[in-house]
Amino acid sequence: MSYPQGPGQPGENPYPQYPGGPQQPGAPQYPQPPYPPTPAYPPQYAQPQYAQQPNPAQYNPPAAPVKETNVYARQSLIYGAVVFVITIVALIFGKVLIGVLALFVIYTGIRGLITAFGLRTHAGLVSSIFGLFFGVLSLLITLLGLGAFDSFLVPLLGG
Repeated sequence: MSYPQGPGQPGENPYPQYPGGPQQPGAPQYPQPPYPPTPAYPPQYAQPQYAQQPNPAQYNPPAAPVKETNVYARQSLIYGAVVFVITIVALIFGKVLIGVLALFVIYTGIRGLITAFGLRTHAGLVSSIFGLFFGVLSLLITLLGLGAFDSFLVPLLGG
């Protein structure tokens, strides 16, 4: 069985010579331009004058950190202080049921704590704690005014 030969003489390389490839015997030699020697380090270290300068139009400065806010913490602190004052005034005038508003303050305080622990900077943690404190204190004053602890406190006080 014989295989067809490409153009040229039998046994000759049928493919043309490509630049950069090994020289074939009998192929014409073309002069190559001299190349500079390859440095051992990348050009920015070997020759700083060739280092590429950053384009100011492409430069993105680091973004300013986002100021995290906790709305529930602020609400908890404000409502807690207001409800605490209202509960004290209502206790003086004998209208203790108004202290039930403390339940809403306790709710916003717990929501503020949950939100604060979910944020990266724990924003509003202290405000939520103080709001929750005011809410619990207002609820305790309301329960004391209603006489909820009378059966508990009487034996403790010796009466």
